[in-house]
Formats: sequence, structure tokens, C-alpha cells
Amino acid sequence: MPEGPQVARYARLQSEVLAGKRVRADSPNGRSEDVAAAIDGLKLLGIEAIGKHLLYDFGKERYLHVHLGRFGNFDAGAMPLPEVRGILRLRIYTSKRWFELRGAIAIDLYDAERRAALEARIGPNPLDPDADPMRAYAKIHKSRSSIGMLMMDQSIVGGIGNIYRSEVLFMNRVHPLRLGTSIDRKTWRAIWKDLVRVMEHGAIHGRIVTTDPKDREKPAGAVRRTDRFYVYHRDGLPCRRCGTLVATAELGTRKVFWCPHDQPAPDGASAPHVRKRSAKSPSGSAQTSRLPKTS
Repeated sequence: MPEGPQVARYARLQSEVLAGKRVRADSPNGRSEDVAAAIDGLKLLGIEAIGKHLLYDFGKERYLHVHLGRFGNFDAGAMPLPEVRGILRLRIYTSKRWFELRGAIAIDLYDAERRAALEARIGPNPLDPDADPMRAYAKIHKSRSSIGMLMMDQSIVGGIGNIYRSEVLFMNRVHPLRLGTSIDRKTWRAIWKDLVRVMEHGAIHGRIVTTDPKDREKPAGAVRRTDRFYVYHRDGLPCRRCGTLVATAELGTRKVFWCPHDQPAPDGASAPHVRKRSAKSPSGSAQTSRLPKTS
């Protein structure tokens, strides 16, 4: 699933090409034909990422709203338009560049009221320099849900997905089954600080990398696919810091990953089933933007 930094990157790269220009739009497979017709020929003022949502501002309180869901992504290229392939939900283009959207779960039109409602229901975003992390903490500290569940709730923190949840909890030695009520202010501020750091890196580079060089098998040079994460998709492999086998379990509808030694289980938490992998098994992957990378 595209996480907040990837969505923010889409907004930035597309704004660089489209903002201030009149754009053309169509929906080759017809599923978003009405939406495309409504924005075709309008001047695009800008694009904003709100959590995992994209808002394209066409002025006069008219917005194109896109939610990528688990499988949505953009392709991009120089004109002319390529031959239509696959389920192409929406295409936005100018005389020089095009962007194709596939797999999104929502493509619709918003007015000012719907935009305000979206902003109201999304929690503070670590990518927003003005975000107040204590807004999220106020909800976390009152909840007896697990911190692993709470961090995936977009009404509490905007833009976090499964990768950042698992990785940042590991960095702070917090077990994903710890109750929100057990998280103190100091711990939450440390979690937030790490979220800001790794999510900003992802937004800039278009690739999720959470490991420090000293914790990689190959510390120097380009980060290899197998060195990108501490625990995400590394179930059954040794922890990079202590050697304990990384564990995984279902939490909600997604798998969460942690180190049983570095993230001690809270009292009463059931032990997970740990699956073993070959030492040569890849450490898992994260979605990367299919737009041109800047690094």
C-alpha cells in the first residue's frame, strides 16, 4: 500500500509539471468518465497530499480527490500518449507530459465541505512541519487498543502504513501489542521524531529505507533491497541488532513484525507463531514510486 511519503512525493512531482497549467483528462476504461469530463480543460492550481489522500485544486472550491488504496499507482512519461493498456482509471496530461492512474479505490470530486471533512478526520501528519504530535497522543494515551493498531488508524496519525509502523516501533523498543494507555509522553515523542525522519526520507527519495548504515550487511554504497528494513518482512530472520529471530502476527487485517528480544511483549500477550526463512531470503520490499526518481 502506498504510504504517506509516497503520496506526498506524487503530489510534489506532479505539481512541478502540472500546477498553473490547463490540463486534459480522460478515463479510457470509462469508470471515471464523469470525473474526467468535469476537470478536462480546467487550470490546475496545485496538488496537496492529506495523509494518504491526494487533492487536485481546480479553483472555485472544486477538487479532484484520489485515494490510492493498496494497489493504486501512477505512471508518467513524455508525450505522445502511450497506447492504452490495462485498467486505466484516469489520465491527466498536458502538451508535454502525461500521468496515468491505475488501481485507485477512490476517484471523485470534492467541494469545500467534503475537503474540510477530510481534513477533520485525518490525524496529524509527520510530514507536516506544523503538525502537533500531542493531538495524536491525546487519543493514544486514552485507548486500551494496542499501539500497533492505533498507529494504523488514519484518524490518529495521517499517512502511516504497515512498513513505518513496524519499523518505528522497533526503533523505539516498543512491542506492537502494548496498550495505548502504557505509552508515555517521552516514548511517543521519540516515536514521532523517528516517523518524521524516515517519512521525510521516503518523500524525498521515493524509496522507503529505515535502517542506519551500521546495521546493514553492506554499510557503504547504495542501499540494497535486502538491507532496507529492520523487521518488516524479515520474519524468521535474525534481528539486525541482537540476532533473535524476527516474529510476525496478524494484527487487525495486516501483519506486524517485531523482535521478541528488543521489543519485550507486555504481560498477558500471547506468543506469536514465528515462521522460519532461508538465510538467503530477501528481507521484503516496499512500494516505490513509479514516477521518475530524484535520487
